[in-house]
Amino acid sequence: VGTKFEIYTLLLRLAREGHAILVFSSEFPEIRKVADSCIVMYKGEVNKVLSREDLSEDLLMYYSTGSNVEEKLHA
Repeated sequence: VGTKFEIYTLLLRLAREGHAILVFSSEFPEIRKVADSCIVMYKGEVNKVLSREDLSEDLLMYYSTGSNVEEKLHA
């Protein structure tokens, strides 16, 4: 826990200094906490780009499981 806090502190400092930060995570609460935007992958491809305003656990789950892709296939 202490290590994650230190990492988040460093990430926030670097972001405030203008650095771009790329974080890979499958933990939805963590993504919402640190991301300004989120690229959601499905089967190794970009499925959706969500802005900070659109980041919700429901939408992250929807796009990361490919639900929108499967709906198009079965329409």
